[in-house]
Amino acid sequence: MKIAVPTDDGKTISQHFGRARSFAIFEVENGEIISKELIDSNTPHSRGEHGHQAGGWFMSALSGCEAVIATGMGRRAIAHFEEAGIKPVFTDVTDAEEAVKAYSAGTLKSLGRPDCRPR
Repeated sequence: MKIAVPTDDGKTISQHFGRARSFAIFEVENGEIISKELIDSNTPHSRGEHGHQAGGWFMSALSGCEAVIATGMGRRAIAHFEEAGIKPVFTDVTDAEEAVKAYSAGTLKSLGRPDCRPR
């Protein structure tokens, strides 16, 4: 299975989904990470600009992923992922590999937070 994680440094989950510098795409087999690829996001937010037109980019870049693990994201991004059959999962785990391994094992505690709006 493939799992995507927004990241700024390739190791930790970005605190702001739309501003992440890249996405780490992990391939997992039998509970073990067998590969990791970093894809530069190059979205308006990641470049410090304001804009929410990244839906098409996300869908092509993360094609084939089963899930995207994040700390939160906007409702439009959630809708794009769900329409593409990619499950958005929200966590407070900061280590990307730890979160991916826990998700693949079925032990990742989900926050259930629907989006990045203030609580």
